[in-house]
Amino acid sequence: MKIVIQRVSDACVKVAGEVVGSIEKGFVILFGVGQGDSEADCTRLAEKISKLRIFEDDAGKTNLSLKDVSGRVLSISQFTLLARKPPEFYKRRAARAGKKAVRAVQF
Repeated sequence: MKIVIQRVSDACVKVAGEVVGSIEKGFVILFGVGQGDSEADCTRLAEKISKLRIFEDDAGKTNLSLKDVSGRVLSISQFTLLARKPPEFYKRRAARAGKKAVRAVQF
């Protein structure tokens, strides 16, 4: 499993010009779920992510977590994070299984 986390003040995902997901303050997370990754792995990772203290407090120190700032998460299944040269897309988890694992994550 590979992920990319971006702290955002707001974000949205559009498909064919239509907004299919949006958040205000929080994280945009790109998930690359591989064949050996389980829903339990995703849940464990979500717990770690929710505890990251990367939001600024009133003193300007990065000391607050996602929960502390009532942040939201926009998660996006992104199998290309698992790509190598030459491409090994066959090692990625099937699209439906990957989406199911990502949806199982509760922040």
